[in-house]
Amino acid sequence: MPAHARMVQFSCCDYPKEVLDEKTKINLSQFASLADILVWRSVVNQDEVAFVGVDGRGKDTKGVTFRKFGLKVVSIANCIEKRGGLKTGDKVVLLFPNGVEFAATIYACWLLGLVPVPVQLPEPSRLHEDVTLLMGLMAELKVSQVIGNTATDDLMKQKTTMMHIRAFVGPRQDAVLPTVFNVSKAPKVNRNLGKESGYISPPNVALSRTAPAVIFVHYSTDMRRTLVKVTHETLMAQCRAQKVQCRFKTGRPILSTWKTFSGIGLLYSCALGVYVGAATVMFQYSDFNVNPQIYFEALERHGGKGRRRRRRRRSGLSESGFVLILLGDG
Repeated sequence: MPAHARMVQFSCCDYPKEVLDEKTKINLSQFASLADILVWRSVVNQDEVAFVGVDGRGKDTKGVTFRKFGLKVVSIANCIEKRGGLKTGDKVVLLFPNGVEFAATIYACWLLGLVPVPVQLPEPSRLHEDVTLLMGLMAELKVSQVIGNTATDDLMKQKTTMMHIRAFVGPRQDAVLPTVFNVSKAPKVNRNLGKESGYISPPNVALSRTAPAVIFVHYSTDMRRTLVKVTHETLMAQCRAQKVQCRFKTGRPILSTWKTFSGIGLLYSCALGVYVGAATVMFQYSDFNVNPQIYFEALERHGGKGRRRRRRRRSGLSESGFVLILLGDG
């Protein structure tokens, strides 16, 4: 047999038992959830930028530090707890554009023991399709309220949106007109994340090996819906794998430009920056579609001037430390 015919390929992933934070040398594997890591980072990394947005012109919005992000999480959690009428284990549909309020609401839900079902805000160009899918999801989950922000509220109140909603609700007995819980209106609470606010960690029942931390929504090519339950333990394992395999380092920004919030889209929008201790640079996929240049401008701006952006063939990493990945239709 020729030598080349006897060759085999071996592939594997290295999952070390310890994943150390570069700054503090703390083993991140000792934390039970991403919410626990955020509470810790709101103290040890409190003055470092956690999230920064990029608008449609490619300009940065004001960065939010880990401490201020924690304050926003406390405000949203306090508002949902007092006014949402929800209890531990309840499923909640999060309908947001990619942004800081979406990320803060995810962590607020986790600290309250709620199970978020994240959904991208419907696009004006495919409003009928997106609204129909949203209403079908809400009917399946038996919920009548979505949690969103002012952008969500404005879109859901538009005449065209209401027309599509009523067209769906009309012939069905299991669907009602949805309401929007607007977290943009949450009163500011000047209490830090942790013991001061009482939001220290998710409830123990939510951290069990069988309890879902989040439910991802996937659609097949023929629009059949699949709901995938993911635990806190699995989310931590996914973050660990991304950090190790993609060589993320504390302080190196992570660029988030996802169209969907299922699977890796959620990791890059909300989780990896907190896990690694790095700033997450967030902008809308719709803005990227209109002007792809803003992606590379953000890469240049946050990666450091003078550094080449040539992709390393073996590792898939740019010289600036970004992972150059774009997600299309999910």
